[in-house]
Amino acid sequence: MAINVPPEAPGNADESSHRQLWDKLTDAIVVIDNLNIIQYANPAFTEVFGYRPQEVIGQPVSLIQPDRLRQAHHRGVDNYLNTGQRRIDWRAAEVIGLHKQGHEFPLEISFSEMQIDGSHKFIAMLRDISSRRESENEIKRTISQLSATLESTNEGIVVLGYENKVTRFNHRFVEMWRLPQDLVDAKDDSALLMLVLEQLTDPAMFWSPLEELKKNPLGESFDVLTFKDGRVYERVSRPQISNGKAIGRVWSFRDVTERVHSNDLQAALYKISEAAHTAPDLAALFPRIHEIISELLPAKNFYVALYDENTDLISFPYFIDEFDLSPSSRKLSDDPGLTSCVLRSGEPLLLIPETSKKMVRRPGEHFGGTNGIDWLGVPLKTSRGTIGVLTVQTYSGSLRYTEKDKALLQFVSTQVATAVEQKQAQQAARESEERFRNVFDKSPIIICLLSYPEGRFQEVNAAYLEAFGYSREEVIGHTAVELDSWVSKSDRQLYLDLLKTVGSVQNFEANMRRQNKDTFTVLYSGSLVTLAGRCYSLNSMQDISERKLAEAALLESEDQFKSAFEYSAIGMCLIALDGSFDKVNAALCDILGYEEDELLTRTFHDITHPDDLEADLSELAKLLSGETNSYKMEKRYFHRDGGIVPAMLAVSMVKDKFGKPKHFISQVEDISERKRAEQWQQHYADTLSMIMTEAPTSAVLESLALFAEGQADGMLCSILLLSSDGKRLLHGAAPSLPEVFSTAFNNAEIGPLKGSCGAAAFTGELVIVEDLLAHPNWAPWRELAAKAGVGSCWSHPILSVGNKVLGTFAIYRREPSVPTKEDLQLIRQSASLAAIALERAQHNEDQRLAKVVFEQSMEGLMVTDVDDNVLMVNHAFETLTGYTSAEVIGKAPHIIDTDSADPASEFEKRQSLAHNGRWRGEMPGRKKSGDNYSLAMSIATVHDAAGVPSHFISTLTDVSEQKIQAARIEQLAFYDALTGLPNRALFLDRLEHTLLASKRHGGQGALLFVDLNRFKEINDSQGHAVGDLALVEVARRFQNAARKEETLARLGGDEFVLIAENADVETAVLIAIRLQSSLNEPLNLLGHPYSLGASIGIAFYPSDGETSEDLIKRTDIAMYRAKASGGGYCMYQSDMGNELEKRLTIAKRLALAMEADQLQLYYQPQIHLATGKLIGAEALLRWTDPVLGFVSPAEFIPIAEERGMISPLGDWVLKRACRQLQDWTDMGYSLGGHLAINVSALQFEDPDIVNRLLGIVQAANLSPELFELELTESCMMADPERAIAVMESLSASGFGLSIDDFGTGYSSLSYLKRFAADQIKIDISFVRNMLTDADDHAIVTTIIAMARSLGLRTTAEGVEEAGQAAALNELGCDYAQGYYFGRPEPAATFVEKWFAPK
Repeated sequence: MAINVPPEAPGNADESSHRQLWDKLTDAIVVIDNLNIIQYANPAFTEVFGYRPQEVIGQPVSLIQPDRLRQAHHRGVDNYLNTGQRRIDWRAAEVIGLHKQGHEFPLEISFSEMQIDGSHKFIAMLRDISSRRESENEIKRTISQLSATLESTNEGIVVLGYENKVTRFNHRFVEMWRLPQDLVDAKDDSALLMLVLEQLTDPAMFWSPLEELKKNPLGESFDVLTFKDGRVYERVSRPQISNGKAIGRVWSFRDVTERVHSNDLQAALYKISEAAHTAPDLAALFPRIHEIISELLPAKNFYVALYDENTDLISFPYFIDEFDLSPSSRKLSDDPGLTSCVLRSGEPLLLIPETSKKMVRRPGEHFGGTNGIDWLGVPLKTSRGTIGVLTVQTYSGSLRYTEKDKALLQFVSTQVATAVEQKQAQQAARESEERFRNVFDKSPIIICLLSYPEGRFQEVNAAYLEAFGYSREEVIGHTAVELDSWVSKSDRQLYLDLLKTVGSVQNFEANMRRQNKDTFTVLYSGSLVTLAGRCYSLNSMQDISERKLAEAALLESEDQFKSAFEYSAIGMCLIALDGSFDKVNAALCDILGYEEDELLTRTFHDITHPDDLEADLSELAKLLSGETNSYKMEKRYFHRDGGIVPAMLAVSMVKDKFGKPKHFISQVEDISERKRAEQWQQHYADTLSMIMTEAPTSAVLESLALFAEGQADGMLCSILLLSSDGKRLLHGAAPSLPEVFSTAFNNAEIGPLKGSCGAAAFTGELVIVEDLLAHPNWAPWRELAAKAGVGSCWSHPILSVGNKVLGTFAIYRREPSVPTKEDLQLIRQSASLAAIALERAQHNEDQRLAKVVFEQSMEGLMVTDVDDNVLMVNHAFETLTGYTSAEVIGKAPHIIDTDSADPASEFEKRQSLAHNGRWRGEMPGRKKSGDNYSLAMSIATVHDAAGVPSHFISTLTDVSEQKIQAARIEQLAFYDALTGLPNRALFLDRLEHTLLASKRHGGQGALLFVDLNRFKEINDSQGHAVGDLALVEVARRFQNAARKEETLARLGGDEFVLIAENADVETAVLIAIRLQSSLNEPLNLLGHPYSLGASIGIAFYPSDGETSEDLIKRTDIAMYRAKASGGGYCMYQSDMGNELEKRLTIAKRLALAMEADQLQLYYQPQIHLATGKLIGAEALLRWTDPVLGFVSPAEFIPIAEERGMISPLGDWVLKRACRQLQDWTDMGYSLGGHLAINVSALQFEDPDIVNRLLGIVQAANLSPELFELELTESCMMADPERAIAVMESLSASGFGLSIDDFGTGYSSLSYLKRFAADQIKIDISFVRNMLTDADDHAIVTTIIAMARSLGLRTTAEGVEEAGQAAALNELGCDYAQGYYFGRPEPAATFVEKWFAPK
């Protein structure tokens, strides 16, 4: 600051005393008179202005003033002298001074005035403030820079002052913490702090570092804050220091969310990679992947699905779900689930409730398993394509998946796919290792493996030993130096130097020395490899003594390059800078339809769609300018036939050695299929819209046909609808076919040979006829097809949701042709859409019919609202109650009740309707006439669209007569109508009562399960009437043998049970003996004696079971054990359950084997005894289970019959046999006779057996005459009249028929001559001992003679010796089969033995 000298009062002052003081001051002092002349300057003036005092005294003050300020100074002085007014503050003002050196500088000046020697003087004190001004400017610049830095940094900054009060923060902090601007402007620190803390998972962490820093105020800290929404911020706290003391802190916040998440992802990828290396197989890998993914996102419900492209199967090797079990494998082509959706599209799919309703599904596509909240699946992609799906699912609304989760899961899926592929490749690698060993040993190239750097031979191949003339023992363990193999030591050293420097050496030319000292020239190649943690050099040598080998190698290399280009699956080309084609491959020619020489005369401009050319050229310009290295775009090409080919184009540029553009490499991928899929999705949506708006069915079908026709040139479509009787096809739509053609097929019958559509409707399967003029199905319509100009037809059945045939969707082509994969997909999808349209139309028709049904129903119908007012009744109601509709509408339905209605029943009815939406019961009713009757009523609740009850529909029936009949029937409900014994219902009731009493009083007892032996023989041979007589007699005898306190009952068939209360083991045995003894005497039935026995199983309660279910099951097990032992009785033992468990296991594994196609057919030759030639074979079913091993047919066939699996099993055998015959025919082989197929008794009972077997054979385009069906005597004699009719139908269809195991049943000769059989098979039990047992020989002789007299052929089974074959031939037996001729063998072995040239 300048020193302010107060103005003196006017008058004379002591100037000398003032000057003494001024001389000592460090500030410049100058005295000026009123003429602005300097009168005095002190010594300090020199330091400020550069002038010595004597230089300025007497000079005008303008000497030290800039020119621009001089006038203003004079005016100010004059104004003051004239008016006394000051223009500036004289106490402290800032002005500009002029230095002697000519530069300007800032001054601080203070004025005062004095009277010296009677004259008016001005005293000015001046101080140079240049340094202070520079400091102030520096401070301003620093503050400005600090402010700019705070606002430009990407970190959020907060400055804390005294007592941790926020003094400043930047805008980035406001953004990062998402603080409302109005709250920031209000400077409400407490509200801002509350908002900050609410965002953190641990709010205490925000202030915790300050507690530690109180102990060390000058310390720094670092911590991490985690937000509830997943954000992660790093915070650095540093002190503000002034004079060595902390006066506050500066917090900087950095958003590291992406880095943390990236680190988590990288860690996950590392873990997955580590798991892939450590897990021995996929079974161990998948649980580890589950753990890793669970660390990234919620994955409680997680599964991995894998897809095998070769088999089209989706499997689920790892499946964890809190509700659903692991699904079984299924075909991708047949599976409509979400997993298959991801596999088909190759794109990730996030399905949440908000979007699932908008999702366009394929026909039949649905969500598999329990419905969840969110479903997220990503494809597992490798270079081979999509190999599986990684899936997570939530069932809780608190856990939701987002697009970020989808991206995260998709990110790790690549590593998972790699890991899966790695494990899948390990098995292939092991197999490859063995192949490599063979290649190594047998390779003509000289190969050797040496330790590095020692250079000792570890392995050599045969080519090495042959080339160098050593034995293996002479080489292994030695070095090349010891063997003196290198002619030139310097060459060897140069090779080793290159190998050490580069790691690999290619085609190093060197001269080598053989053991006999001959030399030869080789191209020596090698590389350093690490095997089992050790370093080796792997070397190969080629003898190039003849230089032509090098030329051949060069040509081979060029051919390989050419092959890689020519045989690429993607279109490839080299394009010159002017756009012309330099080189094109075959794939590009196929995509565009041009020949190679045609494309080479064109430019890419010529075949590019004009609307896409500008974008293509723009990208090329960027490529040429270096702005991009490559580009990828969708564009359209013109096909040679004029069509449009949508494609994905990828282009990169090749430069010459000088870095200049040389040409472009383009890859062109045909994306027509994807575009077709997009068109199909739009078509699907349009069709659904038509269906939902109830457009006429004919219009919908016409639209479907037109769309399909638009997918390819020359495609004509026809839709035919199945008639109501299911026997004929009616016209639906055929927009482009000639009318005469469509008319010809209107009202056409369906059948396996009825054209394409008739066959498809009949079989329910796709029928493909490639050439209409040659196929037998089209024989009646060949002339019509030729006139209509159609050459092929592919027809697909239109199937309802329940697989009911609704009609057919057919595609015709002008020329004979085979459908492509795209054609098949089009016809399947179109048929599915047609099914939706037809079912919707049927639904509308059903609604119209519902009104008719309401009016015409024989039962009374009444509709009421929620307020219990009658809204509508039908005519049957009026007839039933006597009330007209006018009399009841608007009233409560109680008008038909009696006064004795039970309030409790009414309450129950209301409760049932409220909770279950329905009620059924009986109530007393009263007609208008006053008559009472019993009324059966059922009420159903109708809900509106919101699920709220809106109406009730009541059905009323007069059951007065029924109740009278029910009372009579009730008397018979608990007793067997045939034997008069308690039936199953009464038995179970008494058994439950007995068990409860036993449990209450601590008693015990026994349950006996009785099954009659040989009863089936009587039933099968004599008929059910005689069988019923037998059961009545047995029941009578058992009743006589039982005590009064024992309950005897008939369960059904030939099964009886007996409850013996308080019986111990001894008593139970005595009861069993009594029952068996009662059957000692033969039964006299219609004058004929029949002997029966009994197998009895015994179990005790409570030791063997405390429930009726357990006791019955265990007595059943014991009974089967007794029956297996030949009869008698057997008491249940705990280990008997193992046998049942085994049977259940076999049944379960058999079902899986059928689904997984693990069954196999073996073939046993049938020989003409007279010539020894093959005349046929018998197909025999064999099963080797991965868990159970080989399972005998004698063991699993009875189980299949028990479990109802025999029909599908029989179908499988016939279909597989058909396929085998087709394969043999394609191979040029012929059996020379029939292929025999066994038909079980249960199959034979199928009422549709003829159509079933015929349909399978015809579907394979084979003739029934190729097959011979083997039927057992027992299955035919169960119902001889039906057997005769079925066999005649089978024979008329062309099948050969054989009676199998003849002689073991009870065939009646009267029936035998009526059976339409072609031959008799003599059972092995007679053939086995025919040479040693006279009875067996006589039986065989008789059967052969009888068959000959009936005109039947004979085949002997089980021929194992030459003597048997000779004897049979002498007796006149036609054919034989058995181990003597050949065992049952797989198809390949059978072909090799019987078809291969000898």
